[in-house]
Amino acid sequence: MQVFELADELGVRTIDVLDACASVGLSEVGAGSELSDDDVKRVRFAFNQREVADAMAQAAVAERSSAPAALPPAPPLPAGAPLPMAAPMPGAPMPGAPMPYPGAPSGRRPVSHGMHPLIKRSLWHLALGQVVPCIGLYFLISSLLLAGKGRRQIKWSGGRYSGDTAGLVVQIVVWAELALMVVVIVVAVATSGGQTPR
Repeated sequence: MQVFELADELGVRTIDVLDACASVGLSEVGAGSELSDDDVKRVRFAFNQREVADAMAQAAVAERSSAPAALPPAPPLPAGAPLPMAAPMPGAPMPGAPMPYPGAPSGRRPVSHGMHPLIKRSLWHLALGQVVPCIGLYFLISSLLLAGKGRRQIKWSGGRYSGDTAGLVVQIVVWAELALMVVVIVVAVATSGGQTPR
């Protein structure tokens, strides 16, 4: 896989993937350089680690800016006075409150970038497969592969991209069309009886 193809699959700029390449020791690669499968795994892991670190840093900055000022110490209690009820810790969920969103480090829902680019392209290829003569089968297979890659990227993105349902629909439609093509070919061969027309 080439660097620009990996950037396209991740839905980011090529320069971001080149930065991730440099962080794993692949400093002499360009946008058209070929990466082995092991290098692709290392670069993808480094890229995802950097995305998580950036998200955690942004969450920490947001939490620091929204943290309440420290309360003054409470005055001492007179001897024999009953102890007051403990107040809940700041930031602790109240009983009956909804649980925080599990995908983001700070409990906030991650910012969505909309439908994943690979899913959008798979939809276009599916449409082209319906109308383009001669090479429509190429576009059908391409849309199936793009939908599969896009759905994997959506799972790895932690909620930043949407379109998993659209990708699943593309996969189902393509498999149904391919199965229908096979049935039509088998029926056509069976009804012709193997004879050539005169």
